[in-house]
Amino acid sequence: MTPPSRVLLLEDDASIRRFVGMALAELPIELVEARSIAEAWEQLGRQDVDLFISDLMLPDGNAMHMFHALREQPGSSAMQVVIFSAGVSAATRELAAELGVFRVLDKPVPYLDLVACVEQAIGGASPLSLAQAVVLTDSLPATQRQRAIDDHFGGQAALFDEFLASCLAQLPADVDAGDQACATQDAGALRRVAHNLKSVLQLIGSTEGHAMARRLEHAAAEGQAFAAMTSDWGQIRALVKSLCRPAA
Repeated sequence: MTPPSRVLLLEDDASIRRFVGMALAELPIELVEARSIAEAWEQLGRQDVDLFISDLMLPDGNAMHMFHALREQPGSSAMQVVIFSAGVSAATRELAAELGVFRVLDKPVPYLDLVACVEQAIGGASPLSLAQAVVLTDSLPATQRQRAIDDHFGGQAALFDEFLASCLAQLPADVDAGDQACATQDAGALRRVAHNLKSVLQLIGSTEGHAMARRLEHAAAEGQAFAAMTSDWGQIRALVKSLCRPAA
């Protein structure tokens, strides 16, 4: 019997890790997770990996440096690499091509596109079954929910509902991280929170929240005045907290 392909996912945001895990649950793979570049190196040191799916901006650096190092290691050419990130520049895409990256996926990616990419990368295909349905909260307007289902979940309402439930469990921790970043005036930490929320909010259909998080990420990257960024965070915080309120 052929052993399952081993896939390493490097992603620091718990909601995005959950999304990927749900999308790939029916594929013949073993999914291994890492939350930082250091953890990814540890995983690679312990076991062979067939496919490496990675965000670019991690708490301990940019993963492009890791890809450079990997390509210089003997035997690494058999491992496929997929970049899974938001706002990938043309220059980064060109560098990725030079490094032999299999594909660059833009967050948020529709789950069917993610599944197809992984199937192609590991050289196999498997039928996809629906995730078990969960009870939907009333946190999202019906139009927003349907837009998210159609745009990012291939029309599969049960899969979206399960992802939404996992997001609602994670978002309070994201709020705490943003509050802490503002309290300590840590622009790098605030940028990472905004970067992660940008993708999550778009996946659940919040175009307003996605746009606000994107603006805050850019402001933090450019070193804008912290008073303005704190104000922007307050708006995002209010929106996220409204999503986390229990259904009436």
